[in-house]
Amino acid sequence: MRTAIVLSTRGGALAQMLPPFRLGLGGPMGSGEQWMSWIHEEDIVGLMLHAIDRHLCLPFNACAPEAVTNNSFSRLLAKQLHRPCLMRTPAWVLKMIFGEMAEELLLASQKMEPRTALDSGYSFQFPTLEQALADLLQKNGHARKARA
Repeated sequence: MRTAIVLSTRGGALAQMLPPFRLGLGGPMGSGEQWMSWIHEEDIVGLMLHAIDRHLCLPFNACAPEAVTNNSFSRLLAKQLHRPCLMRTPAWVLKMIFGEMAEELLLASQKMEPRTALDSGYSFQFPTLEQALADLLQKNGHARKARA
């Protein structure tokens, strides 16, 4: 299983993005044109169980059907938190802070498709980023905190 960014407020990339976005300081990284494949935490578990049940013994992508650019991801996250999306982090700043990891993890483009998952009958609970973020932020109270 090749795994996309797993969205969860309990850790990982989304949890690290939330503080600056809640403060209104979040925004795209670099040009923002890089593709981001992602999957909701409940769908990654569902997909793993589906793969076991269906005996999927071939490589497959664990990602939602909707890949987005970093620009789109940033705008949607800011919208869900009722905050602006104005602050772009230049690539040179990311490279200065994170070194080579910035290029590989933050600025690289990854556009995956869950073809095997869909062809084998998996039905995503959160096929769009808007649905995934709304669920995660509402469930964990992040959207309410942002309005306060």
